[in-house]
Amino acid sequence: LQACTECLKEPVPSFRRSWRLAFHVVCPYHGIRLIDRCPACGEPLAIHRGDVGTLTPEVDSSVRWCARCKADLAEDFGETQREEDAVVDFQWLVLETLSRGWINIDGRVVHSTPFFDGLWMLWNFLDAPAWSGRMRAMLEKEGIDLPSPSENRFGGINVRSLHARHQLLVATGWLLEEWPERFLHIAAQAGISGNRLLHFCVDGAKRTPFWLWAPVHAALDRTMYVPTDEEIEQAVKYLRRILGHVRVRDACQMLNMATNSSKRVAAVVRTQYSAIR
Repeated sequence: LQACTECLKEPVPSFRRSWRLAFHVVCPYHGIRLIDRCPACGEPLAIHRGDVGTLTPEVDSSVRWCARCKADLAEDFGETQREEDAVVDFQWLVLETLSRGWINIDGRVVHSTPFFDGLWMLWNFLDAPAWSGRMRAMLEKEGIDLPSPSENRFGGINVRSLHARHQLLVATGWLLEEWPERFLHIAAQAGISGNRLLHFCVDGAKRTPFWLWAPVHAALDRTMYVPTDEEIEQAVKYLRRILGHVRVRDACQMLNMATNSSKRVAAVVRTQYSAIR
């Protein structure tokens, strides 16, 4: 549970439903970071226990009081963290996408469900140092801080601290700002392959949102192309007819393979030369 200390100062304080979302870490109305713990005692927010032990609860007491130390959550504890405009703007963009049901990415209208699926993939990828270590290092060179490895092996980003989720929001906002050029540039410098990133499909499903898959597949996919036997035979015949001779290297390049010394291609070349003789 999270809250904005400024929103709680309203005449009728209340908790917004959107504060329950993991990606909502900044109040776009006041430009400050949300809190998920009492600034006075450090206990997690629990508004449902705010009036426990009170014989005559006040109307707003259970909302603004800390359930443990009874501190007023709307008071100024000197820990309010103002956010940069870019972070607030990206938080607005994400919330508006949820509200209207679509977003414009690189000139393409993307529905909110695949957008959030892709955002979740990026978050989980960046939150897994074993997979994204080199890219994290590149981002840190750009001044983008990322959370340290989680001690909780279960639950993913949903159980990450507010600070960790804030760092992930800032990182993805920065990467999406000039999509896909900035992201592909950083990923290419870090040597990140498409397979490494797309491993983080939502819930392990074998599907990736097209807005994320398309640029990654085009620029980062290093999967070795495996031609069929018929394709190899036709390529070798074509080269022999045009050049008069066939080198395995030339056939592999013509087939757009990621190697210049395929044993399968070499076997076809030998077979065809034997047939000629």
